[in-house]
Amino acid sequence: MNIATSYLGLRLSHPFIAGASPLGFSLDTIKCLEDGGCSAIVIPSLFEEQITEASTGRIHHRDPLDPRWTPFVAHFPDAAAYALAPDEYGEHIRQAKRALSVPVIASLNGTTGESWLKFSKVIEQAGADALELNLYEVVTDLSIPSRAVEHQLVEAVKELKHLVNYPRLKARA
Repeated sequence: MNIATSYLGLRLSHPFIAGASPLGFSLDTIKCLEDGGCSAIVIPSLFEEQITEASTGRIHHRDPLDPRWTPFVAHFPDAAAYALAPDEYGEHIRQAKRALSVPVIASLNGTTGESWLKFSKVIEQAGADALELNLYEVVTDLSIPSRAVEHQLVEAVKELKHLVNYPRLKARA
């Protein structure tokens, strides 16, 4: 029986992949996942707020040390709570690529077309075989039309397609 499939433009021998999870933080563990039969490994997500805080000291344009914004940014984890910092993420991908023979897929999680999408260039240069995007937008203002939210997410994907050179993204542009 042939169960070959494709995911993110990658041809896989079967559809069993290790999705983004804490299992992807350790090179020993991802090697065990490959040895166990995974046809691809998704490295855990890097979050937009991690990148913006590391590069600008702000989360969603707000200074976490400014008392006016403390309640707003309080629900975001401290930088130390994340297993991989932005400056470590690319190196982790490089090491995973050297250790594995299956595709290595990076994962970005965010809402805007700002710095986290520009970070996709670091991921591409590190050698990731593909990039999964986790776009989210929690809209609590009911006066914002769904078309506006959709437009923002579509624009983020369009921007990404111009920033990186994954052949499968360019072919669908």
